[in-house]
Amino acid sequence: MTMSSTTPQRTLLITVAHPDDETFECGALIANAAASGIRVIVCSASRGELGEDASGLYPTPAALGAA
Repeated sequence: MTMSSTTPQRTLLITVAHPDDETFECGALIANAAASGIRVIVCSASRGELGEDASGLYPTPAALGAA
């Protein structure tokens, strides 16, 4: 696609509830849009501050503080 000064920039707005939801829910869409020259904006409704690690793969805040 050739862009000129008269061609409006296309924008894709992704709105999600939690950080990283866009990755799991529509990562391929975002990658394809960006590769096509479309500006991508992600809006998250929260900062993820109440999330938890159910997998047990990540260290706890106490373990990080001790490191």
